[in-house]
Amino acid sequence: MIARGLFHSIKALSKNGLLALEFETPVNKNDLVRFKDSYGRENKAYEGKKFTKKIGSKFIKLKKPKSGKKISYVIRGVKITVEIHKNFKNLVNNKMSTIFGILDGSVEDQHGRSVLSYGDIIRTDTLKKLSEVFKINKKLVVLKLAK
Repeated sequence: MIARGLFHSIKALSKNGLLALEFETPVNKNDLVRFKDSYGRENKAYEGKKFTKKIGSKFIKLKKPKSGKKISYVIRGVKITVEIHKNFKNLVNNKMSTIFGILDGSVEDQHGRSVLSYGDIIRTDTLKKLSEVFKINKKLVVLKLAK
């Protein structure tokens, strides 16, 4: 997990390639800064929509499940599940090392201030601690990653 706002790049060291999942938030990329770029894009703005392609049929398209249901996918031995939760009960029963990406909804304090929302990445152990003080507002849609 890479903290929000840090300069980063990834490189496959394995001959088998790399499976990476990146949450890009916010959607507005006008503040993108390329510090070093192997493709000659240093000091250039984000490419924008003209460089965006529609996802082809060979790629997995994640779908939002109905409330109380989940949809699972397996990619290179990694199980990815999209789930909807209205409380912490089932979330905190996962392995402590399970990683979640928040896709929709939020975790809030008693004054309605968000402490966790879309784009945030969190593990079960941290969710368990948050569940002792905070509550899920409406429904939380999460992407769960587990081996």
